[in-house]
Amino acid sequence: MDINDDVYNTDKKKIAFILSFCMEGGVKLWKEQYLTSRTRGTSPNQTIEWDTLGTFLENFHNAFTPVDKTRSAMNNIKRLRQKTDERVEDIINQFKFLVGQANLGAEME
Repeated sequence: MDINDDVYNTDKKKIAFILSFCMEGGVKLWKEQYLTSRTRGTSPNQTIEWDTLGTFLENFHNAFTPVDKTRSAMNNIKRLRQKTDERVEDIINQFKFLVGQANLGAEME
């Protein structure tokens, strides 16, 4: 968006740009619920009451961030499997990353 700062020069335009990529699955459902919650008036005089970009990004982040990061990371470790065309180093890096997220790498006193 910084490249086209003359085009995306308002919070409304930036939010609309981000929402334009929310096309499938859970993120599409979230977009539809978000737009419905921000819609005011009745057809044909409906308007959208746009959030600030900061508020929108906070809501978006909160919607897709696991509530319990430790448990989520541990579940991802359980499901971690090497694919046939995947390098061992990539799996090890994923494992180390998830161990850090699950706080399993911290030494106990």
